[in-house]
Amino acid sequence: VDRRSGIGALTGSAWTLLEGLRAGFAAGGVTDAVSLVVDGEALYADDQAVPDDLDLVMELARRSHAVERPFDALRLVLGARREALFVLFDVAVHRLAALGEAELVIEVSGRPELTPRHGEGDLAYTARVEAFATRDVIESMRLAFERFTADLTAVLARLLDGAAVSAAPTWIALPDPGEDAAARLPALPFGAPVLDGAWHPVPDPPRPDAADPFDYYFRDPYWELTRFLVHRALGREPERRHPLIPAGGEPGYEKG
Repeated sequence: VDRRSGIGALTGSAWTLLEGLRAGFAAGGVTDAVSLVVDGEALYADDQAVPDDLDLVMELARRSHAVERPFDALRLVLGARREALFVLFDVAVHRLAALGEAELVIEVSGRPELTPRHGEGDLAYTARVEAFATRDVIESMRLAFERFTADLTAVLARLLDGAAVSAAPTWIALPDPGEDAAARLPALPFGAPVLDGAWHPVPDPPRPDAADPFDYYFRDPYWELTRFLVHRALGREPERRHPLIPAGGEPGYEKG
């Protein structure tokens, strides 16, 4: 730490850090990589959803000189599916950080598996979304997400030697699709086939810190429709506000 500037610096190479992250995520059952970027250089980008490719990422990184030296910024993105949840992990590491700020931040974002299934008609899909859109089901999803992230936090705390690891509270956020959502919804196909989502493993520009990882790394063509159906099922009049449910709290709204 530079006491005059209050800036702390990570020491060591990107490879050393990656080894710890790989061990932690693998021990937590997360082995699907999306991308690895070191100092602006994309060392791995998976737009085909290759399963269990974390070791492949490590092998490609090991061959790269980019991980042998100290680095300024590293970004590792991974995905996992657990208990009907689709989860993305966006790991951002900065070599320099102000005193009291974390050099390594993992943003975890989860969505329910509500993508239309191949062969599923629009009425069947609407019924499935409406069955999901109840307080009890949404709360059970939140608890499943919280268990998953808590287990992974414990594993990372054990395996990232010398690091102070903590987890922020879990929030449920479903941005309102807006007053004119119904008019803006495209005519999406149902039955066979349905449209698949598309991966954008290295978005340009990079994801801002406050943005949902799904909005940048994985584009689901049905997500706006899903949000609209959930809001309608919950009986909310469309307004320009965002529903937020703090962990263990009552559903509420924060003006957006």
